[in-house]
Amino acid sequence: MKYTIAIPTYNNEKTIKKAILSALNQSFDNEYEVLVVNNDSSDGTSEILESLLHEYDFKVVTNTETVSLFDNHNVCLSEASGDYILFIHSDDYLYDDALLKLDQGLIRYCYPKRLVCWGRSYFRDFSSAFKEVGQLNTIVSGVAAQELFQYGGLTPSGTCYSRVSFLESGGFLPMVNRITPSDMSSMIRFSLEGAEFLMLDRILFKREAASTAINIPEREVIESIDDALKELSYVVGRDKMYSLYQNIKHFKKINLRYYSVLHKYSGRRTKMKFFTIYLLKSPLQIRHLINRNSTLFQAISLK
Repeated sequence: MKYTIAIPTYNNEKTIKKAILSALNQSFDNEYEVLVVNNDSSDGTSEILESLLHEYDFKVVTNTETVSLFDNHNVCLSEASGDYILFIHSDDYLYDDALLKLDQGLIRYCYPKRLVCWGRSYFRDFSSAFKEVGQLNTIVSGVAAQELFQYGGLTPSGTCYSRVSFLESGGFLPMVNRITPSDMSSMIRFSLEGAEFLMLDRILFKREAASTAINIPEREVIESIDDALKELSYVVGRDKMYSLYQNIKHFKKINLRYYSVLHKYSGRRTKMKFFTIYLLKSPLQIRHLINRNSTLFQAISLK
């Protein structure tokens, strides 16, 4: 089977039916499965799923206890059958041609075995970051992928992963708190294993609810990135963290948040060389840096 559409859900009784129907009603001629992983919901989600199972053909897995957001996505990876897994969160929904658009993008590259693919979005569109390292509908990998994810990760909703290779890499890294960007560090780790990344110029899904990752104080953002890169260092080791650090000098632009935290886990003792690189590559960001990052410099001084 080529595709699984996975819907991780927790207490989404008001929106889960719409998400499931959007997954079931795809205008895609080939076989695919729809998988719902219920994260031990305490509202009416379980009853809604049971009712829908009498009318529609899809698979439900229920966790015996509530796990973290990304742990629940890892359950989806483990329980799915498709070569590729397309996530849709239960407060979002897919357009009816989402799988068709996705398949048209993947077939162009003969269905890569290590791939993450996504499309445009009405909310937190990733295209501005992607266009810094490549063109839409064209694969990026290696150092370009590391540069891409220095600014943050992909929401899994509306994103497709080559399931087996991503699962073998460990899937999503643990969350330390609710804003730990495992979707960033997990993609960086996957890039170290030869993963390729493809952003389509197509819209696959509609997000109607706002993200929790907005209006977060600067210090909490820095701490969350520290959490994510610390978890990354546990699984890839100090040598690969140093390689990531060294690759920053090849970036067209440099994110100071990413640099400052990565430096901590790279084994390096001085930041002076970086600041020379930063100022040469990003002179127009100096005023922005001074105005916005006083908290960041305080956080760096504490490391």
